[in-house]
Amino acid sequence: MPAVKIISRVQALVLCAGLFLQTAHGEGLKAGVAGTNASPIATQLEPESVPGFQSVTRVVTSAGTNKFAFFAPRNFRIDASNPRKISLTSPDDMTFITVQMLPAFAKQTGTQKKKSLRENCRELLRAEHPGGKILSEFTRTAGDCSGPAFDLQWQVPAGGLQAARVAFIPTVAGLLEFKLSTKPDRFHAATYKFNNVLLSFRVSKNGKLEVVRLSNKL
Repeated sequence: MPAVKIISRVQALVLCAGLFLQTAHGEGLKAGVAGTNASPIATQLEPESVPGFQSVTRVVTSAGTNKFAFFAPRNFRIDASNPRKISLTSPDDMTFITVQMLPAFAKQTGTQKKKSLRENCRELLRAEHPGGKILSEFTRTAGDCSGPAFDLQWQVPAGGLQAARVAFIPTVAGLLEFKLSTKPDRFHAATYKFNNVLLSFRVSKNGKLEVVRLSNKL
């Protein structure tokens, strides 16, 4: 991958702050989600390794001129057949991590009170999991951008509980949803793999993607 110009952390934070404010007022991401709705994402897988360590796979996705990348957990199966979502599945089929583009939230007009990004995301989760319970709300960061995150549980039709952690990250590529789903007794251990996906996440600026290569040097 060709070398690219490194943007400063300050520039990235300013950009993310602007995107967060646009979404907080229900306006969506003008150059992100709106563009994503018009064209599907394209994904390629790039194995990467260093001597002495097991190889990992970098998932690189393009949405128009925007790109983002992250490392999939080792040994997880990767399914990029859905043009809006990338699915990662553990070898035992018990833990699932998805990364997907979300459409812009509907604009609010008239005398309606404008909803924040957190409020919109909370309502989305409650609609997807009726009867589910949100256990906690906090903030997560990926690629120098931050957004609301939630831990929740719901009853599955076959019986028992399903646990999830969902983070909504506004980026130049659009509003991304990172979701971990597994059984409650596996949830704590699975969050480490989920956090590694967030930590490895990188997003492009002006179509240029900077990634950190693996190294076995301290």
